[in-house]
Amino acid sequence: MISKQQSGYIIAITLLSFFACKDKQPEQAQGQRQNSPAIFDAIVANPEPLSRSLEVPGTIMPFESTDIHPEISGRVTGISFKEGTVVSKGALLVKLFDEDLRAQLEK
Repeated sequence: MISKQQSGYIIAITLLSFFACKDKQPEQAQGQRQNSPAIFDAIVANPEPLSRSLEVPGTIMPFESTDIHPEISGRVTGISFKEGTVVSKGALLVKLFDEDLRAQLEK
């Protein structure tokens, strides 16, 4: 079975040979015989892969996002989630340095 790309090449070569030989027909119709073979132009079509990528300038924005703001200031000592994952309500997300608060609580 012939693919669309191959049939396109066949049609292109046929049209090229038709139009290249078309100029020779009026001379033959007037009775002028030529002993030389017909000369026409041909192009060799080679298949090449097409690029399926498209590069455009722009910025990608997420469908959903959340800004996290702590209630108190402090140094972050641990992050309990991975970027892009779904977390449930009330889950521990970030651990702050709390050694000084624990020491005050123990007093």
